[in-house]
Amino acid sequence: MDTFGFIPEGVILTTSISMANREGSGERTGEGPQERLESWKQIADYLGKGVTTVRRWEREEGLPVHRQEHALRGSVVAYRSELDAWRASRTADPPAAVRSDNGGRWALVAAGAIAAVAVVLLALASRRSGSSIHVTRVITLAGSPAAEGPPDLSADGTRVAYSVAGPDGGLFIQPALGGMANLITGTTSHDQFPRWSPDGKTILFWRAAGPQRELMVIPASGGQPRLLLRLTSPPQLAKSAAWTADGHAVVFSYPDGDGPWPLFRMDLTTGTRVRLTYPPKGSVGDTAPACSPDGRMFSFTRYHRGSEGDLFVSSFESGIERSLTNDSTYVDGNAWEPDSEHIVFHSNRLGAAGRLWRIAVTGNQEPELIAGVDRDATWPSVARVGPRLRIAFQRTATTVNILRWDDPSQPGAQPAAIAPSNFTDVAVQYSPDGSKVAFVSNRGGNREIWLAGADGSSPRALTNLVGAQTDSPRWSPDGSHIVFTTAVDDNRDVYIVPAAGGPMRRLTTEPSEEGRPSWSRDGLWIWFRSDRSGSQQIWKTAAAGGGTARQMTSAGGYEAFESLDGRWLYYTRNRLQPGLWRIPVEGGREELVAERVREGWWSPAKAAIFYLRSKPGLALWRLPDGAGEPERVADVPSPDLGAWTGFSARGDGRSFLYSQTVSSIADVHVLELDIQP
Repeated sequence: MDTFGFIPEGVILTTSISMANREGSGERTGEGPQERLESWKQIADYLGKGVTTVRRWEREEGLPVHRQEHALRGSVVAYRSELDAWRASRTADPPAAVRSDNGGRWALVAAGAIAAVAVVLLALASRRSGSSIHVTRVITLAGSPAAEGPPDLSADGTRVAYSVAGPDGGLFIQPALGGMANLITGTTSHDQFPRWSPDGKTILFWRAAGPQRELMVIPASGGQPRLLLRLTSPPQLAKSAAWTADGHAVVFSYPDGDGPWPLFRMDLTTGTRVRLTYPPKGSVGDTAPACSPDGRMFSFTRYHRGSEGDLFVSSFESGIERSLTNDSTYVDGNAWEPDSEHIVFHSNRLGAAGRLWRIAVTGNQEPELIAGVDRDATWPSVARVGPRLRIAFQRTATTVNILRWDDPSQPGAQPAAIAPSNFTDVAVQYSPDGSKVAFVSNRGGNREIWLAGADGSSPRALTNLVGAQTDSPRWSPDGSHIVFTTAVDDNRDVYIVPAAGGPMRRLTTEPSEEGRPSWSRDGLWIWFRSDRSGSQQIWKTAAAGGGTARQMTSAGGYEAFESLDGRWLYYTRNRLQPGLWRIPVEGGREELVAERVREGWWSPAKAAIFYLRSKPGLALWRLPDGAGEPERVADVPSPDLGAWTGFSARGDGRSFLYSQTVSSIADVHVLELDIQP
């Protein structure tokens, strides 16, 4: 999701990685380069759909895709002639949630109908596999003020290992149904993601020590940890690892150059590392591995972009992988059941934020919702105790509020929350006249666009897109419409909706990913980010629809706003390269006007650009005339912004909105299930 920050790059400090031999590339004699498509992205572009949709077609409808499990270039190939023949034989109506209009574009049906369909899907999700799940009890295992978890159950289900943050934290082991907790590590570092070895004698874990991340093992009885590998400045993907079923090796995410992070297996006796997965170019990578108890397979989350991912499984022997979900949503942790036939996992699918699901590894069954677990449940761990399944999980309740900061240069000026909730409110934007705000919130259970008065009064949901990845609301110059992005049919596009409510209109239809739209000052154009040319650039298209979009940047573009005088287009290039650039609105030479400006933390105002800068110390800065010498305006009180983006300056430059974490509470819970076939 765009709103939730970025993932920094990791630097390898260990020895080089030995690559597995790659064979069976799927080459076919007599085929020219124009006939052969060598990635999911190329296949999706050729069919005019999103990657996730194409993967689902391959799984469920026999789309002719050939696996090239041992080729360095990618994991699949397809041939245009075969795709054409498959498409000609396929006669499918458009999905029920969309209809085609006379212009050939897609539009959403009434939001209420979508909500009703989603409710039915949630109600039916647990019935499709033919089994019945009954939660017999749920207990809170640990409940200190410090953040606790994620947990891991021992193989026999009698003990739970989990981490506790803070100066008195470390790794703890506790009886699964309560009792004395024993500390096995205690350091000034943050030890995270403990994983029991299959024999219950050793704990695998990640240690965060300043900018470094270390993968370590320690006896379950305590003692001196042993270092397996070390990273510096690790991204969020270096957050979990897994034992193989025989306990002789571990599986973990690891950087491979500048590309997406794959998974590797390391033999604990020889130290040999073998690459297991090949995430597609342009994706974030693979993380959260878990190995089946029978030793044949492993599961993992593949993040396609931002925090949008799916659950995958792969074979250790063949390397053949396939997706178990096709939601492109947040998936945080998964665990195999002892039968090696089912997986319990976290997902935000179907708008059910932070729920636990159960899915069969074989077949095409839909995941079953574990209905006795409420929101914010992540990182499940599973064991069988007698006739029941025991699941330990982490429940994290994070509250992010929108703060309004008036006249910050005045002594004693303090920000105050507007429209506060106990949920996550981000991506806020002032209306042009400063009387209203638009923002993204999950306070209704789903990620939707909300509107409120500038003082936070009368908040109301503008959209009802259950389960969609909705983001980046921006007001039209006259305040009558909102442009935003959301994912329909697994493809993020630009939409426009009346601020008073009403039908939404789809503005982009390409199979590429679009994001961060904004309006031109005359209201005739929409600026937006797109990767349709092969890299993320800023484009413009007519707000009324129709015509051909025009690419405006060539060296990268991520988020753009037009200056209030309508002369300049200001933009950031990408998430990893802070800086603010500009070009004339009609196009021209790209010019760097300020360094250290980060996407999501800047906003144009009258005769200036305002932005938040984190070093030295989090502060509000002003760039006069959009290209002058930056001026420090004021230090930000209580500068715990975390990774939340969304900053807006009122047009007069005297009031500012931003999102701040108010609280984050993480506890460990244990539940037991009866599952009847």
